[in-house]
Amino acid sequence: SFLVGNITLDFTMSSTNSGNNNVNDSGIFEVKEYAEISMTGPPDNRITIIPGQNSSIVLNISNDGTKDLNLSASISGLPNGITVVEGLEEISLAAGNAIDVELELLAAAGLQPMSDTFTITFDGGWSSTQLTIDLQVSDRHEVMIDSSQDRIIASPIGESNLTLMVTNLGTATETFVADINNSALSDWFTISVDTLSLSIDPGQSDSITISAREIANGAPLTGIDLTITVTSTDDSTVTDSITIAVIPQIADGLITVMSDNDEAKPGEMIYGNVIITNLGTASDTMRINSVEMDCNLDDAEVTLSPSMSSSPIPWSCMISDGEDAGMKALTFRLTSTARSDMMVTFSESYTVEPAWNDEVISFTFDQNDLKFDESIDQHTVSLTICNQANTFVEGSLELIGKNEPQMDGVFFRAGETGINSTYSLASNGCQDFRLMLTPINLDGFEASLTVHSV
Repeated sequence: SFLVGNITLDFTMSSTNSGNNNVNDSGIFEVKEYAEISMTGPPDNRITIIPGQNSSIVLNISNDGTKDLNLSASISGLPNGITVVEGLEEISLAAGNAIDVELELLAAAGLQPMSDTFTITFDGGWSSTQLTIDLQVSDRHEVMIDSSQDRIIASPIGESNLTLMVTNLGTATETFVADINNSALSDWFTISVDTLSLSIDPGQSDSITISAREIANGAPLTGIDLTITVTSTDDSTVTDSITIAVIPQIADGLITVMSDNDEAKPGEMIYGNVIITNLGTASDTMRINSVEMDCNLDDAEVTLSPSMSSSPIPWSCMISDGEDAGMKALTFRLTSTARSDMMVTFSESYTVEPAWNDEVISFTFDQNDLKFDESIDQHTVSLTICNQANTFVEGSLELIGKNEPQMDGVFFRAGETGINSTYSLASNGCQDFRLMLTPINLDGFEASLTVHSV
């Protein structure tokens, strides 16, 4: 504790020759307050800071006087790029007390290595103290590796590339080496790089290109992780890494058929265009052809990136002679160079139109010349009718011609006993008939008869 204010002091004076007689007196004295502060820093009065980071020191402020003080702090001499984070707040310090103050500084990321000094002052009005600190800005050592993609699609037909960017975040030129651990995926993929060492200036970037190729089937479709680590040759603790997934290529495609003409007779053409879209995960060479007919595609090949579509590819097919009329299906087949087991098909409908020849029904008789007399008053003629059209026909047979009324003619289907002159024939179908002819009289006449289909 400190004596401050008015105090009374008593004085007594005596003599060794006067016996017991004493002279006593007293006085009032004023003890005034006084202010005195001091400050100490770290043992070497130095602070070292790395660009882009914070650094701090502890200052001990002591009130050595008898007056309570409110202290304000100020700092001078800080170079550009150095800012105070904390430590300049106003403090109250009672007489005889001390306090630790943490002074924290921040160095800008782009600050170059340097040495300098600055002064910090604590002022209580009645007294002040200051301390000069040595400032050392050191080189920053930091690296970052990054990529715009977190995966690489490996194809069996060629190398797939991925670019990794390595950035020197430090303040000095450094050499970085890359380490690639591909042991987990060597059974299915080969991995190569264009370089393993990069010398990069401060704040600059350079690239490493990773190439992957599939050499065997069976890798997980979700991929296998590949870790790439870059390390400074000056300081092995300065390192960064990135993990990318190496994924086997998936092949898939889409066939879009556009028909300009999908109706034709035998011997005529149907035609249009086909567009191929790569629905796989990597670039692929895809082949398109037709199955049931030759449509002049000649295994057309296009190389497409993922999600890319080809230009229209023309196709044209001739309907073969004798093709039945009706709705048909033409199949287009898409295959992949990357995956031999990938096959996509699409069926496009078309119509074969009926083709009516001059003679839709053809007739074949086993005999053409018949004679009737008293001994032979009836003849049976076997005939076969065939449908020459490319579509279903039905109808019936009748007799026409010279002296037809003089003849009684009836038709029977082969294998049947009842009279029946009707027929129902598919394209190129045939039906056997028997024609029974009986003259109404035998007076003698000549007849020229024709079997007619209606």
